[in-house]
Amino acid sequence: MLRIGFIGGGKVGSTLGKYFFKHGLYLSGYYCDPLHQTSALNAAQQTSSKIFNSLESLCDKSDIVFFTLPDGCIKETFEKIPEKYQKDRIFIHCSGALSSKDCFKEASYAYSFHPMCAVSDPINSYKYLNKVTFTLEGHEEKFCFLKDLFESVSLKVVKLSDENKVKYHLASVMASNLVTALFEKASELLVQCGFTQDEARSSLSSLFLGNADNIVRDGTVKALTGPVQRADSLTVKKHLEVLNNDKQNDNLELYLILSRTLLKLAQKKNSKADFSEINTLLKVQEEK
Repeated sequence: MLRIGFIGGGKVGSTLGKYFFKHGLYLSGYYCDPLHQTSALNAAQQTSSKIFNSLESLCDKSDIVFFTLPDGCIKETFEKIPEKYQKDRIFIHCSGALSSKDCFKEASYAYSFHPMCAVSDPINSYKYLNKVTFTLEGHEEKFCFLKDLFESVSLKVVKLSDENKVKYHLASVMASNLVTALFEKASELLVQCGFTQDEARSSLSSLFLGNADNIVRDGTVKALTGPVQRADSLTVKKHLEVLNNDKQNDNLELYLILSRTLLKLAQKKNSKADFSEINTLLKVQEEK
């Protein structure tokens, strides 16, 4: 019987463990440092598995060892594992930015397995993992075995090379964290118009969520709307005037950078439209 152990019982460790357990995989248990024993104990109870009091004891009872720890703790924790286990166990971490080589240099079988989602709810997040894309990166020898294992429990797995880990993580940040920043910028502008914070968030919600649904369903080109897509240079000019008059340098820079990307999408969507005036407006502003 394949045995899966976890070092770290926080949100990611408990969510993955619960998902594996609910889909018929066997969990040996969890190891956590003394400061985080409560979360590990809860994770173990929910997966009918054990709490281990040492890294060695967990590795002794596990064929696959997941490191669900903060990025800065993975390598130093791995280096505490006895060498005999480093050579014959499969080690997997769940960092988005670090490669398997970054953390498990001495391991014979080293991998990273990262969910493209925010695991915010340790109780219920496991229910939605089959809708999430996971990236798998690492040694070739056990790669197909692991990919087949994860796909056997209905997880969607995409192969990733170690040299693309940081670029992959950057893409994830752009589609999640930076979108949060853009939403905050939009909220600030509405507050300047007299909205309360709650009114701004509520008012933007339907626009924000509707656009996200359209992008996911139809792709960025088909989902594109707005003044750039319409070749509405008058509205773009007014936007630039507001940004210049308010001295919102960071907002202006964001608007120019993102509008350049929108312009490329708009040209794909409607190749017959005349976008020359918008292109000139953006170019002139960028050269100031």
